Amino acid sequence: MKSGAKEKTTRLFVLFTLILLLLVCLPVPTRAAPYLQGDANEDGIVTASDAAAILRHLVRLTELTPQGLANAKVTEGPGPVSAADAARILRWLVRLEAEL
Repeated sequence: MKSGAKEKTTRLFVLFTLILLLLVCLPVPTRAAPYLQGDANEDGIVTASDAAAILRHLVRLTELTPQGLANAKVTEGPGPVSAADAARILRWLVRLEAEL
């Protein structure tokens, strides 16, 4: 190999290595999931599956995350998430409730 070609190859190798190191070492920015009232399963939208997730949680078939529990509480007053929260989500979905 000629001296110029060898130098070009070395520079390309160093550049490639630096790019690879940057891609591997730089942190990936993440966004915290926004709070969405009624989104018990945390999929980003409120649907009947959120009401189902609440009911499954209540009968201990599945467990909601702490954020899912916070999202699921759509009824007034203190106390844990209940079937009333699931019912309110369903009523909101069919427009019997103006807001969650």
